[in-house]
Amino acid sequence: MPQDTPIEIARNKKNLAWYLAGGLLFFAIGLFLLIDPGSFLDSKWITPFIIEAVGVSIMVAGGIYSYIMAVRIATVFPAMIISDKDIYDHTGTPGDGLINWDDISGIRESEIKGKRYLTIDVKHPQLYIDRQRNTGKRKVLVRLLEQTGSPIQIPAHEVDYDLRSLITLLETRLAAYRLTGAR
Repeated sequence: MPQDTPIEIARNKKNLAWYLAGGLLFFAIGLFLLIDPGSFLDSKWITPFIIEAVGVSIMVAGGIYSYIMAVRIATVFPAMIISDKDIYDHTGTPGDGLINWDDISGIRESEIKGKRYLTIDVKHPQLYIDRQRNTGKRKVLVRLLEQTGSPIQIPAHEVDYDLRSLITLLETRLAAYRLTGAR
């Protein structure tokens, strides 16, 4: 029997707060370079203009990153919504969006460069690649498909839920969907 209530998986705000702190630290370093460029003038090749330009660049990068992290922390929208008919991935990864239970062929854990991911194997991976309008993100999805066999990778650190428990929950929901044939 299908579940009536969608399950909302929250974002891991603790990790986002650490990322925000890192962005603010970067911003502060850039500000220091801008305020006091004289303390870095040990070489004749480095001028105050170069130090100030680097400081402004670091401030801009740190500021943009901090803004993005602050928006993610402030958002009330969950990282994932698991319903009877589909999964809505809103983690901010290139492959996020709606994933229909009909299209899911498997759910597993994978590791990419030492980081754990929830991998959702789909029957039609090209559909998820084609729906991405950004060319850079589309290339990332193609590379993920080549490396892991699926373009849908949800970072374990993005969700405030144990990865093994999340996999078990999704497998249970997938089995219930297949058993009932809910359409």
